[in-house]
Amino acid sequence: MVRLFVAIDITNKKVVDTAIRVQDLIRRNNIKATFSNPNQLHITLKFLGEIQDTLIDEIKNALSKIHFNRFSIRFEGIDAFPSILRPRVIFIDVEHSRELETLYKAVDKSLSFLRIREDKRFHPHVTIARIKSIFGWNKSLVDELKSIDINSTEEIIEFKLKQSVLKHSGPEYIDLMSIPLG
Repeated sequence: MVRLFVAIDITNKKVVDTAIRVQDLIRRNNIKATFSNPNQLHITLKFLGEIQDTLIDEIKNALSKIHFNRFSIRFEGIDAFPSILRPRVIFIDVEHSRELETLYKAVDKSLSFLRIREDKRFHPHVTIARIKSIFGWNKSLVDELKSIDINSTEEIIEFKLKQSVLKHSGPEYIDLMSIPLG
């Protein structure tokens, strides 16, 4: 069994720098959290979970049939699930776009044979921290996070099938396949 997901890698310097800045802010406030590796930032299009190794080629074949043009995405600001006042996941929000939504649906449809049901609607974002305890979380920290303006874009030229290897130091992501956009 392998843990798989489909994602778009994010390499925009302003986004990476913002992720590091937010992580430092959380650390300085002594908030108990785990942090995404700034060199592995991504937008998850579809989390597949634990999949039998024998299905990898079928998944690759299905994804290779997706033909899609390049497009740009815009990064907005800092937000959280379920809310910025009681966060569990801190993320950089991505502006909803027709292209990103259509790519998500194409990936979902191509992998429908796996019968993976989505629990929630697609909300494109870049996870930067997972909060373990909100002890110490306060209004001034929320205000500082909300004041961070990213206002940056990135051209999306590919998406990837990735393997997530869970380690004590945090997940390691291995690219299994890259699907270029036209």
